[in-house]
Amino acid sequence: MDAHPWHATSKTNGKESDLCSFGSADLKDLSSHQLIEFLTLLLLEAPLPVSYVNRMQEVYNFNAVNNSEIRFRWLRLCIQAKWEEAIPWALKMATEQGR
Repeated sequence: MDAHPWHATSKTNGKESDLCSFGSADLKDLSSHQLIEFLTLLLLEAPLPVSYVNRMQEVYNFNAVNNSEIRFRWLRLCIQAKWEEAIPWALKMATEQGR
């Protein structure tokens, strides 16, 4: 999966119902390096709406990932989207990882 479908839906003023097309199977076969690249590509684009990062958490559960590079990029994406619920997770990571 590439990052394009998330941004394509966002740029076309997609509806919340469009987010239902994303599922946990989308990323299940990706390696850690591929997940890092996926999140990096999303960071290079305009910020996603909060509803999108919320849906990504529901579907992909990035907050449960222990890989610090994946979590770091995920939390940057959440902060870029101005998702306030991510602030405690980001502060926790900063104190745990020193970033």
